[in-house]
Amino acid sequence: MRTKHVALQVPDLQRAEGFYRHVFDLEVVTREAVVTRDELASGDLAGDVTWAQLPHTATWEDARLAGAEVQMVGLRRGELLLALFPGDPRPGTVFLIAIQATVEEIASVRGRLPDSTPVEVDQDAALTFLDPFGFRWQLCGPGFQGPGDAHGRWLEVPSQRR
Repeated sequence: MRTKHVALQVPDLQRAEGFYRHVFDLEVVTREAVVTRDELASGDLAGDVTWAQLPHTATWEDARLAGAEVQMVGLRRGELLLALFPGDPRPGTVFLIAIQATVEEIASVRGRLPDSTPVEVDQDAALTFLDPFGFRWQLCGPGFQGPGDAHGRWLEVPSQRR
């Protein structure tokens, strides 16, 4: 198994789209609105409401002028897919989101972070920061080590003493 996508609730979709596009160099793959049967030109709905995608060339202003309220944004770079939905994330529901990245990709993201971004770990092969929406992001190389192991900090336990 592997991650298909990460879905986050954010208080401001347009602002979040701009932040994540810039920092992670993502492309918009979809912007969608919830519409009623009367709003959808094709009229082939199974229920009273459904999702409808805005044209790829449509802007946020185009959506507003059409009376559509964007309810989902999909962003992609390679195999990373980030889905954004409106809402207020509750602190503590997600501890962090870890993304495997090369040293070059980490440096690139580091260079695009706004100066005001709180950075918790800043190493060549690891970067952990808090975004403006309250999510902690960790970029690191392949494999997994706990923080103590990675920094050579080990507890002494009675069964291991000689």
